[in-house]
Amino acid sequence: MFLHQSLTSFSKVGQSALMTAGTLLVLNGVVVTGVRKPVGASNGFYLSDETQGPWHCIFVHTGSDTPTVAVGDRISIQGVLGEFDGLNQLANGHTISNVTPGAPLAELDVNVADLIGTSQEGYESC
Repeated sequence: MFLHQSLTSFSKVGQSALMTAGTLLVLNGVVVTGVRKPVGASNGFYLSDETQGPWHCIFVHTGSDTPTVAVGDRISIQGVLGEFDGLNQLANGHTISNVTPGAPLAELDVNVADLIGTSQEGYESC
C-alpha cells in the first residue's frame, strides 16, 4: 500500500518522515529545470517548484527512455519516490500529464557555504 501525497511544492520531500521510498507522489504545476543527455539506462530530467531553493527539486529517472519534456515545461507528474545512491528521485514508471511549454526558471543562486555540511542535502537535484 502506498502513502499518497499530492503536492505543489517539494518542501516536504526529503524533510518529512512521511516521505520515504515507496511513497506515491502527485506533483502538480512543477517546472522542468534540466534534461539529462541520453546515456544508456541513466536518462531523466530535473524538476523544481516555482519557489526554488533547498528541498524544492527532484530528479525523475526515465531509465533507457529519452525524456519527452523540455526545460521550462510545466507538468503534473505522478510517481513513486525512490532513492538512488542516497539521492531522492521519482522512479521509472511515472505518469506525466498536463504538459504546458513555458519559460525556464531563473538560475538558482547558491553560495559555496550552502553546499557544505548538513545543509547540502537540501540542494540535491537542484
